Amino acid sequence: MECRFKKNSAQVWLTGCFMIACLGFLSANGGAQVSSLSQGNPYKVLDSAARDARQNDDASVRTLTEAVFAFPRMLSRMPDVIEKSVQDRLVNAELAYRHGSQKGVREEDLVKLVNSMADKLHAPGYAKTSLKQIRVLRMQLVLASPVFMAQGLTTQHMQVGSSVNSEMSPLQAVHLLNSLIDQKLINPAFQMEPAEWERSQASVEMDRIRAAQDRLQSHKGPGGPPRAAIKLHKRNRDLQVALSQASSNLSFLDAMNLVDDAFTTLKLNQ
Repeated sequence: MECRFKKNSAQVWLTGCFMIACLGFLSANGGAQVSSLSQGNPYKVLDSAARDARQNDDASVRTLTEAVFAFPRMLSRMPDVIEKSVQDRLVNAELAYRHGSQKGVREEDLVKLVNSMADKLHAPGYAKTSLKQIRVLRMQLVLASPVFMAQGLTTQHMQVGSSVNSEMSPLQAVHLLNSLIDQKLINPAFQMEPAEWERSQASVEMDRIRAAQDRLQSHKGPGGPPRAAIKLHKRNRDLQVALSQASSNLSFLDAMNLVDDAFTTLKLNQ
């Protein structure tokens, strides 16, 4: 018998592309929106796991993978049977990358994946992305989780506009992908078609990164600006409705095919 997901588990954009969106990352004064978290800073959890994973052994990389999957999400996680399969494949891909037997994930391949999946699931045009949007979001995540997301960049202290390695590790790519999905769901600043975003919002986001860098350099101690609560907007509802409709008839086989498509697009097949 064909297995179909319950509706709340099927509200998944890129079900086959690993996991569901992150809650965001910078303060209310700029960058992506976040909500208050009662169990500590999830970015510090990622960075702690990333430090341990420098051993490049199976156990520590698996712990980092689990931390990426456990990061707070906007929507429910994938069904266990799919999530376990994806985690196992990601652990293998991350280890291969760290041991030099596999190249990293390119930013352009993330763009290709997001846009192709948006087409397949008939998502609104603003669900799509661009290289510049991916790069800006990646730099915001570097500020939020420097140990995890800055590994592999060409310089130790990134500035906006600096040349960076367009490749990243498989787990970095997953975290970036899910952050983008979340912003498309909750943040009006990212709910624009790529051309419109680059024309009207890219420079604003880059200025926010500069301001965040300045605050990080000048601020010492655990305080900092308060986190902003998530606000739902009409485009958030429109996108969720579109994704729910697209995934309501998604079979187990369909989902696993999406997983395979994602790994192929990101060149992570073993």
